[in-house]
Amino acid sequence: MKTAILLVSLAFLAFKNSFNNEDHTLKNTNETAVYIQKISLHDNRETDTTVDTSFITKAIQTNQHEIAMAQLAVQKSSSAEVKELAQRLITDHTQLLQQLQNLKGSNTNNSNNTMNNGEDSTGINAMYNNISGITFDRQWVGDMIAGHQKTLSDFRTELNTTSDTNLKTLINNALPAIQEHLKQLQVLRGKMM
Repeated sequence: MKTAILLVSLAFLAFKNSFNNEDHTLKNTNETAVYIQKISLHDNRETDTTVDTSFITKAIQTNQHEIAMAQLAVQKSSSAEVKELAQRLITDHTQLLQQLQNLKGSNTNNSNNTMNNGEDSTGINAMYNNISGITFDRQWVGDMIAGHQKTLSDFRTELNTTSDTNLKTLINNALPAIQEHLKQLQVLRGKMM
C-alpha cells in the first residue's frame, strides 16, 4: 500500500514537473513527500484566495442589490414601518458594502452601480412597476426575507471555510445586523398578513 501511494505521488510529481519550468531533482522519498505537501498547500492557498475573492465580489453585489431594494421601498412603500426599516437597511448595508470594498482593496466607491432611484443592474423597478400599496409592501418584504436568508447562509458557509482572519472578523461583525434585519422583516410580514 505504501509503495502504491509512493508511486502515485511520484507520478503526480513527474506530471506536475513536466509543466513546470523549474528543475526539481528530488533525492529521496522524504524530499518527494515534502515537495508534494508544499505544492498541495500552495494550490490550496490559491483556491482559498479565489473562493474568498469570489465570496467578497458576490457579497458586494448582494449589498448593492439590497441598498437598491431599500431605496425603492423608501420611495414607493405605503407603510411608515417599511420605510423606516428600509432606511435602516440602506444605512447598514452601505456600511457593510464599504467594509467589503475595503477588504477587497477597492479604492473606488462601487455604489455608482446603485442608482438613487432604487434601480440597479438587475432591473428592480421592472419587477415592482405594476404593484403598489400593500401588494408592493408584501412582495418587497417577502423578497427581502428570502434575500436575507440566502445572505445569512452564504456568510455562515464562508465563515466556516475561509482562513482569512480579516474576512472572518468582517463576517462575525456583520452577522448580528443581518439576523436583526431578517427578524424585523419577519415581524413586518406577520403584521401584513
